[in-house]
Amino acid sequence: MIKESGSSGRTERTGVEKALQREVKARTFHPGMHILGGQGNSIAIETDQGFVLIDAGANKTMADAFMRVMHEIKPAPVHTIIYSHGHGGYNDAAWRFLEMAEERGEPLPRIVAHENLPIRYRRYEETALLQRYLGAIQFRMPFDPNAPQPRRVYPTITFSERLRLNMGVRILDVIWAPSETDDCIAVWLPEEKVLYGGPAVIGSCVNIGTPLRTQRFDKRWADTLDKLAALGPEVLFPEFGRVDKGKDEIRFRLNNTAEGIRYLRREVTRMMNRGMTDVEILHSIEYPAEYFGHPWAKSYYGCPDWIVRDIYRSENGWWEGIPPTFIPPVQRKLQAR
Repeated sequence: MIKESGSSGRTERTGVEKALQREVKARTFHPGMHILGGQGNSIAIETDQGFVLIDAGANKTMADAFMRVMHEIKPAPVHTIIYSHGHGGYNDAAWRFLEMAEERGEPLPRIVAHENLPIRYRRYEETALLQRYLGAIQFRMPFDPNAPQPRRVYPTITFSERLRLNMGVRILDVIWAPSETDDCIAVWLPEEKVLYGGPAVIGSCVNIGTPLRTQRFDKRWADTLDKLAALGPEVLFPEFGRVDKGKDEIRFRLNNTAEGIRYLRREVTRMMNRGMTDVEILHSIEYPAEYFGHPWAKSYYGCPDWIVRDIYRSENGWWEGIPPTFIPPVQRKLQAR
């Protein structure tokens, strides 16, 4: 477990952290592209200018381990860091890469993210204690209201739809891919037909409708998957899970996932139009194996029931239809006023 000591944010290394630093290894699934691990698949991409790093890791220990492994591959600086999205943990250690660049006398890496990411960061700062409390519930962690805030580094370059990075012999297109959040990106190497799918592509059923979180919009996620499939990737790096290879296999996976989401939208809409409640829909809807029987659609991080709830919530608001609950009585002591 990470222990932050005092208000300085200094990270105290524990036995677990030291083990993590020793165990980080690069896994190479395409020439010059290496999965480092981290919170999801952090990816190091070799270029003429140095490394492009997708997601900088959760803490100093992880960042140091990433840098050590990259230097074992190639003694080059981290030229660019791309934020896959704005959720906590994925880039909380970006500050460490800036610090290491200064220590080595190298130019600071540029930080690339979608233009919606700074908005998300500011919202998380505004609701810091709430976010920490929700995270403690979701990930079964102790809730510490006095823990220091992450040292967030805001992007130096933002974009709206697509940003092309010419990195010598390697070209990268950073593409807006709204899915889990409205600031998600994908990274496309057009000359190599390699796609990093980002949070839109994970090794389980898509996590639409996650409890205690904001809506994740099923239509938007399905449209993103179709957009990524239309690129024609031959190698697919997901945010979580194994790398896929083969143009036809990848297209089928992306399109099939999108069609599964749209199937749920059609079925939930049909039942809502008949006046059925969310509970009645959950007990009536079926999940065909043609969509939900594939390895990438298994209920792990997300599940179809959650998608059903999110679709219902998107059309019905917050009230369950019981008049006394418009202004419900207080059933617990208020924690703060």
